[in-house]
Amino acid sequence: MLSNIHDSVKDNLESFGHKHTHIMAAFCLYGAYTVGSTALSWSWRLFKTFLRPGRNLFKRYQGGYVLVTGATFGLGLEYARQFAAKGFNLVLVARNQEKLDAVKRKFKEEFGDIDIKLIVFDFDKPYTAEGYQPLKDALDQIEDISVLINNVGALKADYFNDLDIDMINTMMQVNLVPQTVMTKFMLPKLLERSKNQGKRTAIISLSSVAHYTRMRRSTIYSATKSFNKTLSDVLRKEYGEYIDIMAVLPGVTKSQMITFDAPFVLQPEQHVRWTLSDLGYNSQTFGHYKHWIYGNAYRLPGFEAFYTRLRLRLLAQKKKEQDK
Repeated sequence: MLSNIHDSVKDNLESFGHKHTHIMAAFCLYGAYTVGSTALSWSWRLFKTFLRPGRNLFKRYQGGYVLVTGATFGLGLEYARQFAAKGFNLVLVARNQEKLDAVKRKFKEEFGDIDIKLIVFDFDKPYTAEGYQPLKDALDQIEDISVLINNVGALKADYFNDLDIDMINTMMQVNLVPQTVMTKFMLPKLLERSKNQGKRTAIISLSSVAHYTRMRRSTIYSATKSFNKTLSDVLRKEYGEYIDIMAVLPGVTKSQMITFDAPFVLQPEQHVRWTLSDLGYNSQTFGHYKHWIYGNAYRLPGFEAFYTRLRLRLLAQKKKEQDK
């Protein structure tokens, strides 16, 4: 009986194929298109991630000053270091004069004849026109800023009900206001340089993979990082003709805020090196390919629960070792 059904289906398909060759051809073409476009898409992703050479950034932006907020540790410090290594001058903004001085001395020893300007400013304080005026005055004195790096941020990982209101306020203040205000201060200078002087400029703004993952114990952080991503997206629509505007969505990276080791945790130099290879090409980047894997894996069923358990176990293990 099954043999008869099989023969009947086969005969019907052959008959349909003979009578409707154009339909069968269309199905074959659609299948070939689907397979081909998928293969091309993945080939392009692999090329962008592993093979495409980064741009000559000094040539693209014709030198100038790179302005970095939160420049004395973590990703901010590493962005400053890698731009200095390419020959750019630096404007470093942070709240601690001694740490800024130490970074300047180290960079002068390491990179020699580059100009480094320091601005002391505490982004923790709430915005007022009067309070931010000294920062604006200092920035107005600096000519030829080619790249703005909005890096400064704050993170406290905990369940929403366990966050105290002062920490919530700090994360909202530091993650939202500086990127907005610094971009507002610098946009006229960057547009003037690009439109009237013919020198390309860039804005790199730090968001986070938390914009996509929205993991437990990151309520306020994830929400503020989504704001950062959206700000970059809309600014790009408005000014992308003149300015390379790139949102950066790093995963977990070693810093003063992140001290534990776990899968996908990177050193700052790894992340920044890969991120800068995307500048001038992409409107957003996870930076390192490991963070791209992490960001996409987080969307798979069960991955969040698995990775959360792993991270909490590693944190508990580290605390136990410290208590010995």
